[in-house]
Amino acid sequence: MHSISLCRLWQTFIRGYVEPDTTLNFGTIHGGTGKNIVPGQVTLAGEIRSREHTKAVRLIEQVESVFTECARKAGGIAHCSSREHIRAYEIQTTAETVQRFQKAAKDIGIVQPEPVDTFGGSDANRLNEHGIETIVLSCGMEEVHTTSEYIKIAELKKSAELAYRLMTIEEDVK
Repeated sequence: MHSISLCRLWQTFIRGYVEPDTTLNFGTIHGGTGKNIVPGQVTLAGEIRSREHTKAVRLIEQVESVFTECARKAGGIAHCSSREHIRAYEIQTTAETVQRFQKAAKDIGIVQPEPVDTFGGSDANRLNEHGIETIVLSCGMEEVHTTSEYIKIAELKKSAELAYRLMTIEEDVK
């Protein structure tokens, strides 16, 4: 028995979250030639994200196993492939990069700068993977990744101030 059942896999299609820190989404499903014809082939494309890289890898293996077994039981074949786009990383709040950010933020009047976890992917993932400790800074966007996304001019100015302060801090923040 697989640790992820077909029913749970289907629920995941709808909700996205497999665990609080891990998502599985199939954003595109293509197949068939008509609404009343059983398709000879179906292609799914999706994404798995986790705050722990090993969880994402394990989930890929589970999904491939479930698809392969279900296809076999139905007399078909599942061709599964995956590719790593980003690798999860974690930086401690005591790290110099975080301390430097917090000092710069306070210097420009951000009273309580606070690091938060995200599921986002960025250049920081690759830089950290290659040993360049990097954090992502928020710029105050609202309704992110929607057609209504915007940023207030005051937030944009504050972001520019923060970037400038980060580039000009000279003292050791340890």
